[in-house]
Amino acid sequence: MEPRVLDRDSFLVIGTATRVTRENETGDYYTSIWRAFEQRRGEVEPHSVDRAFYGISFSGAEEGAFEYIAGMSVKALPIIPSGLVAREVPAARYAVFPCPLTEIGETYRYIFREWLPGSPLSLSVTAPVFEQYPPVGEEGEPILIHVPIVDNP
Repeated sequence: MEPRVLDRDSFLVIGTATRVTRENETGDYYTSIWRAFEQRRGEVEPHSVDRAFYGISFSGAEEGAFEYIAGMSVKALPIIPSGLVAREVPAARYAVFPCPLTEIGETYRYIFREWLPGSPLSLSVTAPVFEQYPPVGEEGEPILIHVPIVDNP
């Protein structure tokens, strides 16, 4: 499975933030994260620039832990609703892998265990890995896993 490579401009995401570790990183845990965002979606969706949903993994200072934002891309808002966070995803070059929701884990394993080690590219440390989920009503469309990349030195 060869990805599509594209350059993305920076964008702002507003959503719920959850700390994920190796110990709690399960399908059920991610389901609970998205359920928490779903309860707040009505506060974010009117400001969405593309109606898509984003799951963004921001590296944490602690080894093996990261902050996962479940949210939507929005225009700049003067006030962030209490209990939600805003994070900017920096501009970067991405390898984009489409996959159905049921194959997200297998796709991540392929990317990091097979594709990336055999690629002439490296994972960029300046931008997060993220998933872009289709808008409501377009659930049959694939999830797009974005992996930030740079050329190998």
